[in-house]
Amino acid sequence: MFLTQNKFDDNYFEVYSFFKGDTSKFLFQYWIRDGRSISTDEEWRTKTLVESSLGRVNIDAVANFELANYFLEHTYVSVTIVNNRTQKQTAGRVTLLKKLISKETTYVPRFQSNLQYVSHHTLGLAIDVNDDMYPNKNIETNHELIGTDVREHLVYNGIKTDDKGQQYYDFTYDGSYSARFERVPKTLINYLLYELAFFRAGFQWGYYYESACDGMHFTLAEFDINRHMYSDVGLRKIYEYIEDANIPTLESLVNGLPSPTPEGATSTPEAATPAPEE
Repeated sequence: MFLTQNKFDDNYFEVYSFFKGDTSKFLFQYWIRDGRSISTDEEWRTKTLVESSLGRVNIDAVANFELANYFLEHTYVSVTIVNNRTQKQTAGRVTLLKKLISKETTYVPRFQSNLQYVSHHTLGLAIDVNDDMYPNKNIETNHELIGTDVREHLVYNGIKTDDKGQQYYDFTYDGSYSARFERVPKTLINYLLYELAFFRAGFQWGYYYESACDGMHFTLAEFDINRHMYSDVGLRKIYEYIEDANIPTLESLVNGLPSPTPEGATSTPEAATPAPEE
């Protein structure tokens, strides 16, 4: 079977635009395995997929992934916790953004859970981050859980500098969500990762799906607009970033892309890989 336009949800033209009209980069032969897992055409994989710092991705997307990884590895945050009842404060710890990631998944050949539409993980255009944290599960009620905590209980205090001279983004949280990772409430973690890394690298966030809430999902070609920027629905709080003359541009990253495996080279047979629900 071949992927065709009707195998894309409502984002075929977003994908078409991302690949600048070259359908050979995203329409290819595939085979059904079991459940919603598929096998993709070996020649397509050989030409198209490369390793990035965040996993196996599409060669046309690797610059975005590398830029996101740069921000993850060079950005620090601190979240001070305020007990609403006692007003006691627990000082935040200056933490590297990448340490807020416990798990990540990129290329997984499969369809969405509805079995009708191809997952953008198959195309190498998406990454799931921290799917092991409850607020990031694809559950509609998590939209309010994350949205309320970020919008009403998280205050951005600006850019600060610690005693060692490290600049960081400083926040205060006065909500009640108690489950934490690296001292940060889990309701906030993927928001921080998106706001300070993936958003800046051109990704969209599955939190903003209109019919669901997929807080684990960062993607490059599934929305016609990026809702994060709009005040009526968006959660954006940061508009000025720490100055860093070493931030690479997408163009410079494209010029340094790895080469795909040469056509005809031996490749490892594709194995079914479990992935979070989408």
